[in-house]
Amino acid sequence: MQKTRTKLLYFHGGGLITGHKNDFPQPYIEQLYRLNYEFIGLDYPLAPAASLEEILDACTTFVKQNSQEDYVLMGRSAGAYLVINTLENLYKSNEKLPKKVVLFYGYENFDVPAFYMKKKYPTTILKSQILPYYDEQKSSDPLYHRALLYLYARQEGIWSEIIKSTLNLKHRQCSILTSNQMPLTFIAHSANDQDVPYAESKKLNQKITGSTLKTVYYLDHEFDLEINNPQTVTVMNELWYFLAQEPFQ
Repeated sequence: MQKTRTKLLYFHGGGLITGHKNDFPQPYIEQLYRLNYEFIGLDYPLAPAASLEEILDACTTFVKQNSQEDYVLMGRSAGAYLVINTLENLYKSNEKLPKKVVLFYGYENFDVPAFYMKKKYPTTILKSQILPYYDEQKSSDPLYHRALLYLYARQEGIWSEIIKSTLNLKHRQCSILTSNQMPLTFIAHSANDQDVPYAESKKLNQKITGSTLKTVYYLDHEFDLEINNPQTVTVMNELWYFLAQEPFQ
């Protein structure tokens, strides 16, 4: 008799502004199924209509609802940020923590100088183009229309301003990362990432006891979307091995 599938709870990327729960490549989901995992993504409310507190509350509630048995928590980019900060919420309220954590090109907080620097794109985005998205209440953006707002925010160096937070959560240090309660953690990042500095994953790897950091070179931010690139294949195979090992029976 096959044992019950372990839930892999997933937070997507998109700068907290765009994205959707089904952005993880289907071949990867199929591989997770072969490893006896059930992939479950969350469409969390998107900024700026939703505050950071509201987003994190949704993520924390989602995990609590799916944590009756052992589970894994995974996030990519802003989703990895949400994983870390959701873990902090769970840790502080003494809730059940995942057995393993997967962080792809993530960051602990917004204390990252690159996030405040203006970026140049091939085409300049005008403020008039993104105004409709400011007050739009959305929890999913499968066609990435709202990506224009994210790119505008990075272009102007105002990304952090667009993410609303009344409790200064954008800058909190997550104590779980250095605690002995932090689950086994797999970290992956491109050394040439132009969106989230590679240094952020190096910091996480230094803080988390027993974590492992896998690095690719000369690839873009979402390098894992290049599913046939030899470097990506190597990292993903290492991820599958990590997920297949103990502590799961």
